[in-house]
Amino acid sequence: MKNLVFFLIIISYLFTCKHAQADLVKDFETLAMIFRSKITSYSKGKSTSRKPYTRYWNYILKAGKKYKLNPYLIYSVIKHESNFDPYAVSHKNAQGLMQLMPDTAKMLNVNNSFNPAQNIDGGSRYLRQMINTFDGNLYKALLAYNAGPNNIANGIYPRESKVYAKRVLNEYIRLKRI
Repeated sequence: MKNLVFFLIIISYLFTCKHAQADLVKDFETLAMIFRSKITSYSKGKSTSRKPYTRYWNYILKAGKKYKLNPYLIYSVIKHESNFDPYAVSHKNAQGLMQLMPDTAKMLNVNNSFNPAQNIDGGSRYLRQMINTFDGNLYKALLAYNAGPNNIANGIYPRESKVYAKRVLNEYIRLKRI
């Protein structure tokens, strides 16, 4: 709808300004081409949204159902791990949307950490394991997801991991309220 309103405003502008006739026709043809591509995308069921998370939402829903996780929790982890960049690599070599370490990915049978479907499935499975390991304590599970379960089990809570867990929890709570 926003695109249609924008398109109509631009057309109105083009017809009211003092452009040369050739420029007006050229501008109109360009706008018509853009508008046609938008309509074609909608008719084919493709999203033209620029919001990065929308292209991964089906994977998030599938993993949420499979591992009994709220999709908003998975979303919150992805947002704070990679900001929805499937090619993200951290300074510690964590990879993909849910920032899986190579050894963790291997353990989870994730063959390609840069494949969104595999990464979300593996990351969600790992998150479920952390929740189970820490008896449903979501804060500790998120700490373990970030710092490693051995650190948390041994009482080592890195400052960076505390900040991470609080941010993910706050995002998750915010989304649940919407």
